[in-house]
Amino acid sequence: MGIILWAGYYAFDRDMKKVCKHYSEMGVKGFKIDFMDRDDQPMVDFHYRAARTAAQYKLLVDFHGTYKPTGLNRTYPNVINYEAVNGLEQMKWTGPEMDMVTYDVTMPFIRMVAGPVDYTQGAMRNATKRTHRGINDEPMSQGTVAGSSPNL
Repeated sequence: MGIILWAGYYAFDRDMKKVCKHYSEMGVKGFKIDFMDRDDQPMVDFHYRAARTAAQYKLLVDFHGTYKPTGLNRTYPNVINYEAVNGLEQMKWTGPEMDMVTYDVTMPFIRMVAGPVDYTQGAMRNATKRTHRGINDEPMSQGTVAGSSPNL
């Protein structure tokens, strides 16, 4: 048990070594790094550098807002999972055409073939498929009222 900090990749990348050293000395257990949103070579390089640097400071890494797993956790077992899936936060931009409940019960059998997943399966404002609307300033979801669950 311990604290894992959320961080945007750009801020984390500016001085990764200093950030990891500072927070590991404070007792933080790792980082949930977000907003990579692409899989080009510079971003793949970032993933490797982040995993390697975090491992040096005995910190775990949860890559959120990223591409599907590619085996990086075999080299760096401190990488516990990747999001690489439409989390419920995506509901902010969709209308009632999205059947999130069906997605919730089928996604694990499709996406998790590639590896573990960090999936946000609920929100504080709940709706049915019939009543759901994509509203940015008052986001809602279909399904359950719940928080984030690493390693679904």
